[in-house]
Amino acid sequence: MTTETETTETTESVLREMLAENTGTHFLDSGGDYGRHWQQNQGRDFSAEPETLVEFTTWNDRERARLCVEVTHNVYHWLRQRLEFNPELDASWQAWCAENGEGGQLDAMQGFVDALQEGFREEIERSCIVDGAHGIHSGPLLAERIDRDALTEDVSDETWADLADVDSEWHDDAFREVLSVCRIEHDDGTETRWETCPDGGGVFEVRARWVDARECGGIYNDGEPFTHNTYNGEDLLSQTLQFIYWTDEDGAHVLLQIHGGADVRGGYTDARVFDVGGPMGDDGTEIFDNARASVYVDESTVRPAPGAGTPCLPGFEAWGDTRPHPNALCWDSDDGCTFRGTAREMMPDGSYDVPDLESFEIVKFYEDDSGIQRAADGRPLDDVRGTGVLCVDDDGNAWCALTGGRLLAAPF
Repeated sequence: MTTETETTETTESVLREMLAENTGTHFLDSGGDYGRHWQQNQGRDFSAEPETLVEFTTWNDRERARLCVEVTHNVYHWLRQRLEFNPELDASWQAWCAENGEGGQLDAMQGFVDALQEGFREEIERSCIVDGAHGIHSGPLLAERIDRDALTEDVSDETWADLADVDSEWHDDAFREVLSVCRIEHDDGTETRWETCPDGGGVFEVRARWVDARECGGIYNDGEPFTHNTYNGEDLLSQTLQFIYWTDEDGAHVLLQIHGGADVRGGYTDARVFDVGGPMGDDGTEIFDNARASVYVDESTVRPAPGAGTPCLPGFEAWGDTRPHPNALCWDSDDGCTFRGTAREMMPDGSYDVPDLESFEIVKFYEDDSGIQRAADGRPLDDVRGTGVLCVDDDGNAWCALTGGRLLAAPF
């Protein structure tokens, strides 16, 4: 059955909805007024925001100035590149949660993945066909409204007569038998049954389908599905994620919550189901790359090589014999702390060796009264960047020691 939700919701729209979802407030929560993530996210145009922000700062130990790199990946862009909304599986989750979600979201999420491995009945549509106000006359009305000719397994004429007769000694037994036995199987794999309202009044017609069991595992189908919270390790995302991860014959999936509060112990969104492997899809594990980042050189800000004129971008030929092309350089990190030098192309000396970012000597720059960034000895930034030292200013910017270009960051 196709619903409006299935045809209109996209990965982007679901993520935007989650990021703006009101996850509540609490007087013990440190967010205060408008300090919680969901409050800060109201009215934001996430698609227009930078994918990654980076700030470079320095600190001094007994030996020399040290570099600190603070990378923040915009969680909207980061998720959009790694996930694809699964409307069918999400609809199954929503239906299952409506019937089994009394114990809280995380417990329900775990229960749903367990149910996937066992198979379960998924309700698609429910409508009241006999109002509870009819009381003892519910049986006769039900007998009138069920199409006996369409039943997969009909009941006897005697039972049907007892159902229609409120004065029959066997009326109640007939009522229970019809509810437990009668059903209509449809060509689309769904079936219709009838059941009483939980409070004892009225009869509902319920259309449902059976969701077949699937074998679910962990990463690369090894082990069991598991819960993961990005707060429990190094994390470069702008908001914390909590999800249950599993793999099956259709690939990798997550039941995802985004933390929208201030205190990480609470304030998570309702969960939605996504397949792992969006535009940057790889092997189903990219959802765990939240502590990885790459620092690279902005080509447009590279300082021309002495005597070589203006660099001929994006070619390699104008860089002389001593300077690498900016596209050849990057510094990758798996933990957001240590950035290892990586050469995408051969260096001028014929090697692929690039010093780690933290190994360069650092020169700090401050803006003078005329707006020029100068080092402590008075040298302007443009005279120093690209001369073998890492330049860092007071605004959190840094310039490559090898090319003089401004350093930026991206997901890795």
